[in-house]
Amino acid sequence: MKTDNVSKNDIAFGVQLHLMATGLPGYATTLGIAQDRVDVALADDKYFDYCLKYQSVLLQDGRQATAWRDLMRGGDPLPKAATSAGINGAPIPSRTKWPPLFQDGCGSK
Repeated sequence: MKTDNVSKNDIAFGVQLHLMATGLPGYATTLGIAQDRVDVALADDKYFDYCLKYQSVLLQDGRQATAWRDLMRGGDPLPKAATSAGINGAPIPSRTKWPPLFQDGCGSK
């Protein structure tokens, strides 16, 4: 049976990418890899790390918005933190630049 050594889990893949990118410069000459390719691997590592961190922020924001929405549905007032963050009952997409079809689907137009 054929196995895949590249992890399907984003975090585990990020670890693999980081280990490869940071270990590559030490072996590049031996393996005959040009410096520009090493630079690309390091840039990919930094970008993927940024994406994972951004994904985490979006996940947390989504959970917080859902909790505040549930409060409003239950008739409770929003906490002060929500109103100072600019949450006024509008869906999150109205505060960010999303494609129009996505905004229509969320009812934020």
